[in-house]
Amino acid sequence: MHRIRFYSDDSYQIFAKKTAHFVVAGVAICHDRADIRRLLLEAERVSRRGLKDWRATHSADERERYLDAVLDIPALNGRIFFSPFDALSPSDYWNARVDTLEAAIAVFTPGDCHHVMHPEGLQGNPRHQLRMELKKRGCERVTVDPAQFAMDPEVRLSDALAGYVRVEMYRGDGQRAVLTNIPAEFVNLEPKRRNPPGFPGG
Repeated sequence: MHRIRFYSDDSYQIFAKKTAHFVVAGVAICHDRADIRRLLLEAERVSRRGLKDWRATHSADERERYLDAVLDIPALNGRIFFSPFDALSPSDYWNARVDTLEAAIAVFTPGDCHHVMHPEGLQGNPRHQLRMELKKRGCERVTVDPAQFAMDPEVRLSDALAGYVRVEMYRGDGQRAVLTNIPAEFVNLEPKRRNPPGFPGG
């Protein structure tokens, strides 16, 4: 049985009346995990981003070099996903996360699979709650494991993706951008935009 790992993180910017533009982003990885980990570590090295999170990576050149190196990894083509949410209240963040992961499972599942979720920032009971919520929605074979930022380059990638997509999607005045530089290979899981590509190389 395939094991597909979903690494995810979110990014938000509060702009008015305690509402925020909220983006969940991540990557789906299957049997070639070891090769992808090695290439992600190399991308962090050559870009000089290292282990910094996206907010701490202040250099625009470092951010660009890192994303360029990630996009040069063929195995990640079509496996990066994101979902933007406009003007979300904090009480809706949880549902946004679950909705995105449910959609990612539907899009990237090639058949009989076990889904291993690695959501950044969830510890203890919230991980159990996420598993139960996904099972309630029909995702039967689900495990929710820790996301270890210091240890896993996939977690650091999801952190970078969430920050990058949010900045690209939303302008400083709180409006959604008409045109963005988000690569066409990124899979937009926003409900009206879903176009399931299957799982490349699965």
